[in-house]
Amino acid sequence: MLRTSLTMLALLAVLSDPALAADTKAGARANPARRAELIAMTGMLQQEFDDARTRSGVFGEAGRNLTHCENAKDNLAQRRRTCEEAKASVERCNALVDSWNQRKATVLKEAEAENMLNLIPALPRMVLRACPYTLPNSFKSPMEALAEWEGESQGHERMVSNCDGIRRNLFAAIDNERLDQAKPLLSQFRASCSRELQTYDELEQLAASRMAALETTASTVQPPARPQPEIAELLDASIDKAERAARLREAEEARLQALSDEKTRKETAQREAAQAERQEAQSKQEKARQAFKDSLATMPVGQLYALADELGAQGKLAEAREALRSLVLRFPDHSLAPAAAKQMQTIAEAQQAAGERTAEGEAGAGNSNGKAPRQGGGGAGKGGAGADNAQAECARIEKEAEDDLERRSNAVAPNDNVGRMAVIYGMANRMSTALRSCNPGKADAYAQTAAGALATCRALASDASKCTQ
Repeated sequence: MLRTSLTMLALLAVLSDPALAADTKAGARANPARRAELIAMTGMLQQEFDDARTRSGVFGEAGRNLTHCENAKDNLAQRRRTCEEAKASVERCNALVDSWNQRKATVLKEAEAENMLNLIPALPRMVLRACPYTLPNSFKSPMEALAEWEGESQGHERMVSNCDGIRRNLFAAIDNERLDQAKPLLSQFRASCSRELQTYDELEQLAASRMAALETTASTVQPPARPQPEIAELLDASIDKAERAARLREAEEARLQALSDEKTRKETAQREAAQAERQEAQSKQEKARQAFKDSLATMPVGQLYALADELGAQGKLAEAREALRSLVLRFPDHSLAPAAAKQMQTIAEAQQAAGERTAEGEAGAGNSNGKAPRQGGGGAGKGGAGADNAQAECARIEKEAEDDLERRSNAVAPNDNVGRMAVIYGMANRMSTALRSCNPGKADAYAQTAAGALATCRALASDASKCTQ
């Protein structure tokens, strides 16, 4: 908004020049559209010229960022980013200067061709000043200054590292009372390090005082007698033995650590592989569930009901409820919706009954593991064996019926919903009768399935007799 206002002021200044009134009118009569375009372009060039003169816009931004770069010399964490921003600001400013010069040349050329130079008399005299490109207090560009500063930092780090090494060797020699080694190290420390940092001056004074104390003690104390050759040999052998034992301990510790690291690595790899397998299995299950839900969203009503019956017959009660729920939600006014809702209720009751039987079975297993006393003696044992045989017979019958359902369903054409409903009705009706004596709850569920399949088949078939063949 500010740039637009300033541009309009520049245009008004050009248009209000009384000396150009007559020429302006003549130019307007000649080509008013071209005249207005040239004056507008001149106003934009005038505004950018004023920005350069007052150090605002990209010119001011370049100057400020150069100052920020110079001030960030001692900020090791930020100075590279700050100086790179300054470099980018200078490049933007230079790009604007190049663009300004090109646009100025274009305007002057077109004005001369149209004989309209008298409309823009100030433009030929305008010369855009160059962008700032060096740091305020030096002749270096941002990247040149950054390279110099980083070189100084690396040199300082090398000096500190070198002086720390000399310091460690110096005080180790003093601790071991080796004046012959400590003296040259102290001289080297004084020559290389003590003038750089205040801490090194204090360390030099401490080392000098300790060495003076050692020299005083050495001048007043008689040197100890040298051991006899035999004793010296024994001492050397003992030292060698101790050193070998230490090296063996270190090697053993390194071996044990390597074994521990390898074991940890293998365990981590196994955990990661198991986690990846679990995630892949979960992903596949999620994809299968999503595909199932997507298929429910597109199936017609008859196919939804048939699918629910197939899933119920296979013992997949949760999936069967999903299919029935989709049918009721998508086709609430269809004639199969009440039957689907009733079948959903039957499946829910069957699931609840199965959960109660599972809980009772777990409680019975707990009593058996806890060695609770049995009642009824041998008769109870015979009764339990008879119940087991009945359950086994029920399971066999159900398995044969499921296999028969699968064979018959495979023989039905994919689009033959009537034939599929007839197969489901026949199997469910047979299972309801066969399981009545050993599993009444499941027999009732099969009876409901048979009734729903028969109703669906009759609703779809033109000849109802096909449903009971």
